[in-house]
Amino acid sequence: MEESDEDHPLTTHQIINKLNKDYNIPAHRTTVGNDIDILMKFGYDICKVESTSNKYFMASRQLEMPEIKIILDAVTAAKFITEKKSKELTDKILTNLCSSCSREQLKRNLIVEGRVKTANHKLFYVVDSINQAINKGCKIAFKYCRYDDKKELAYKNNGRPYVFSPYSLVWSGDFYYVVGYSDKHSRLVSFRVDRFAEVPELLYNEEAVPAPEDFRLEEMIRSSFSMYNSAKSDVILQCTRDVMDAVLEKFGMDIDTVPYGADKFRFKVNVSVSHIFFSWVFGFGGKVEILGPADVKAKYKEMVLNAARVFDENICGGYRSNK
Repeated sequence: MEESDEDHPLTTHQIINKLNKDYNIPAHRTTVGNDIDILMKFGYDICKVESTSNKYFMASRQLEMPEIKIILDAVTAAKFITEKKSKELTDKILTNLCSSCSREQLKRNLIVEGRVKTANHKLFYVVDSINQAINKGCKIAFKYCRYDDKKELAYKNNGRPYVFSPYSLVWSGDFYYVVGYSDKHSRLVSFRVDRFAEVPELLYNEEAVPAPEDFRLEEMIRSSFSMYNSAKSDVILQCTRDVMDAVLEKFGMDIDTVPYGADKFRFKVNVSVSHIFFSWVFGFGGKVEILGPADVKAKYKEMVLNAARVFDENICGGYRSNK
């Protein structure tokens, strides 16, 4: 497992030398062959390459190289894992899941794109406490923070703890969220786990508020944009055909789309209506239109006009005069 793979088989002679040098175990080539035959009968997938000096390697493992590569990429790319923890996890994965021969190859192929990582070193303990609360069916209490205009962390809710009934942890849009019922908001909301100021307190004496019967986590994730907590609405969208991939990636294959004209389609979807949703629509440069309801169209129009007004004021004001 540790010292062989398909590209690096061990000869009988090499195995004898390693047993003697590393473990002080004397062995004969016949003994090695017989022992490996026994291991194979017990289910170990050891491949034997017959030659003048037989060679052996472990043919299969718990995880294959492409699977390990995907896990390593996810750990490295995840924004909610600190840079230090990413390195620790990477080293553990390489040490425990692949042969020493493959480690250097995987390290060379590991691409770190320099993305911004969280600085919250308590995150794994936060996640562990939330998991405990979910399993025990109790509430948690925690202080929540965000960066202010001075790039300093400031408490929300005037520094008072939120009391929360956690239902599930969700990785969405590069961040880790906990979904559940908030006593303060009196409804289902989500919180970013890396914004917890401290490890949450488990309120063992307070039973969690049960999830509503119609609660469907998958639907909540699909309808939310960056897990933003806002009111939902059934929105009718009209899109050009070339954005179908983006629509299906966001809302899933189950949405009902209806062709409209030569090169457009329409569909209705229940979404959290917020500036995050509007920015998604705006990002297609007119290829996605909001047809209804009227109040959602009005809010979108207001946001676009306000952005244009601020742009004009900046151009006609300070920026242009400074030029």
